[in-house]
Amino acid sequence: MKTTNQDAVPSGMQERFDAVMGILADNPLAWMITVDGIVMDARSAPREIQEEAFRLGLIPCLPGGDAGNPTADKMEE
Repeated sequence: MKTTNQDAVPSGMQERFDAVMGILADNPLAWMITVDGIVMDARSAPREIQEEAFRLGLIPCLPGGDAGNPTADKMEE
């Protein structure tokens, strides 16, 4: 039998995670990154910079994805 992430997460834990990620994604400071010494909002950066920032764990999710599910737009590694 194949196990999914939802099967492995205790009941109620996923809802709390989704709530925290939703709040975090709404926080403007969560999106601030430094590019060539300039602080900028990653949501207005080119997609390739957003993808690299997400890969490095600098932003909570890829803009345009589901903020409650940061892996919704996650790139395959």
